[in-house]
Amino acid sequence: MRTRRTESGLVLGLLWVLIAGVAIVELSEASQEGVRSYSRAKFQMLEGRGVEVCEACFKAFETIAAGPEGLGLSGCERNYDLDMGLSAADWTELDPLEHLAILKKVMLFLMPLDPKAHIGHGRSSVYEGTIYETEETFRQKIETWLKYERLAISLAMIDIDNDGRAEPVFKYRHGADSACANPPNGADERVLVVLTPNKKSIDRTKTDLVMQHDGKRPGHPAGNIGGQIYDAFSMKGGTYFDRWGDLWENNLLKSDTIVIYRAEGNKVRRMCKFWYDRFFGFTPLEEKVGGQP
Repeated sequence: MRTRRTESGLVLGLLWVLIAGVAIVELSEASQEGVRSYSRAKFQMLEGRGVEVCEACFKAFETIAAGPEGLGLSGCERNYDLDMGLSAADWTELDPLEHLAILKKVMLFLMPLDPKAHIGHGRSSVYEGTIYETEETFRQKIETWLKYERLAISLAMIDIDNDGRAEPVFKYRHGADSACANPPNGADERVLVVLTPNKKSIDRTKTDLVMQHDGKRPGHPAGNIGGQIYDAFSMKGGTYFDRWGDLWENNLLKSDTIVIYRAEGNKVRRMCKFWYDRFFGFTPLEEKVGGQP
């Protein structure tokens, strides 16, 4: 009797080992499949089929769709390849600590302080109690952001409105993670601000052309920059700029939408629209939420 019980115990034990082994293999394969699934992420062209610049950009994006190590894209990556007739802007990275004056102007333009919220309650200045209160408090905050790679700025001379004259364009990137460091969670914001020829002030008229996202209103000329990721490139002598982020259209929200624009004088044309299918085959996020902000 004891022999039979022992044999039964051994059989059951072996059976559990086999079941556990199969489960581990399945989990391992599922985990690997999850990584491989991102490698199937792709772009869809929603507008611009047959347009030369759109076809070239679509091919350029498709070549990097899988992202680093197959983990997808954060939204800040670009592949404006000369082999495809595209040329990325020639950005020069700047040390923010050496450009505090223009950096402060750009930040206050992008995220203006509300006088009603900051004056009163014992405060005599709109800057009191903020990072802008003194030059030292501002410098200290910038140093902290740089320590944790939360800020980067660069400059390029770009004919942003195709009028034959290049303007100094300031690229501002701010976020909790360094740009492109944490796909597929996404970067926070990267925007383009056009400066005056002496690079000491903001050309608000031309900057307004580049700000193609939602939320622009009196007191907030830059609108809602959160999650907006811009860049610029050229093709056959023409300048284009792009925006990767959420897009509101007809009361619908579409995430991971990439739009290519071309400014000419004081007008902007939307040339192309793509959608990044990071979830390998699911439909785009389109939800009715009551109204466009």
